[in-house]
Amino acid sequence: MIRRLRGTLIEAEITQVVIDAGGVGYGVAVSPQTSAGLTGLGEPVDLWIHTNVYEGGIDLYGFESGDDRDVFLRLTGVSGIGPRLAMNILSGMDPPVLLQAVADGDLARLVRIPGVGKRTAERMVVELKDKFKDLLLAQGTEAGADKAGPAGVSMEEVRSALLNLGYRAATVTKIIPLLKKEAADGASLPDVIRAGLHLLQK
Repeated sequence: MIRRLRGTLIEAEITQVVIDAGGVGYGVAVSPQTSAGLTGLGEPVDLWIHTNVYEGGIDLYGFESGDDRDVFLRLTGVSGIGPRLAMNILSGMDPPVLLQAVADGDLARLVRIPGVGKRTAERMVVELKDKFKDLLLAQGTEAGADKAGPAGVSMEEVRSALLNLGYRAATVTKIIPLLKKEAADGASLPDVIRAGLHLLQK
């Protein structure tokens, strides 16, 4: 079973890439966010992989980090959510934001994801709220704790702004605890975002 794939990027679309590894071209399904974060054609690429074997074929799903793959796998453990819908969910919402939405029981946000209805959103909250706790702790947050820093600065707004500037979700997540300290020192939202940009550009 393939769990990680390193090779050369030879084809890239919004939700599908092809990686040449050892002379074999592997087609890998990815989210638009993962695809956008990859280097150009002919450049090296390294993805965490989930191999889905089913009657009639094998599908590979690729992620930029092991944590993202863990979120995907836990999604597929929810009744009614298969690999394709799980990938669709991650395409509609970055993993850190998804974790927080589930932890907060934010059904209104979850149902805005294409393909997720009210019942699916409810099952996600019921079945994943406890299962996501360790991942929230790993990124330095408790349920609801990432919404605002000590000075009232929304860490979610900070994360969203940095993601919109093209930085990878896994990289942004790593600096959020440092930015909370900036907020604790009384920095405004623009100041915290600028501090984030400074850290990301190091």
